[in-house]
Amino acid sequence: GYASPPHALRAGTRFGWGRNLGRGVGGREVAMHEMSLTRDVVDAVLDHAAMAQADRVLSVHMTVGEIHDIVDDLFVKCFAFLARGTAAEGARVTIDRVPLTVRCKECGEVFGVDLHARGGAPRCPGCGGGLYAINSGNEFTLDDIEVA
Repeated sequence: GYASPPHALRAGTRFGWGRNLGRGVGGREVAMHEMSLTRDVVDAVLDHAAMAQADRVLSVHMTVGEIHDIVDDLFVKCFAFLARGTAAEGARVTIDRVPLTVRCKECGEVFGVDLHARGGAPRCPGCGGGLYAINSGNEFTLDDIEVA
């Protein structure tokens, strides 16, 4: 069944590490980025399983915004590696991605932003403005943990 997470780990809890989550240059930095994030998630999942007095974690479902720029396959592999020998070993990890959108501060239009596009800061397609706030794509949530 699905366990009720403890107060600090409620479904939809946002993990806010407060550090630069951009992709590094070269494979080692990218791998270390996913490993660090995954370690935090595995720790939270194991804490949750222990609080639920579960023997096994069957699945983990997350929502991750594009701004976090993780490589899904690498994240899942890091989870499997870090979960070896724990209640989370063999758990299925699914990640729903949320695209980066911003809201123009001048006209209110919401539009998508390509983080990898070249050519400077994006402009609002509605008014040409360059001031905006993140609307979506900054999510990093642990939504569901299925335990047995």
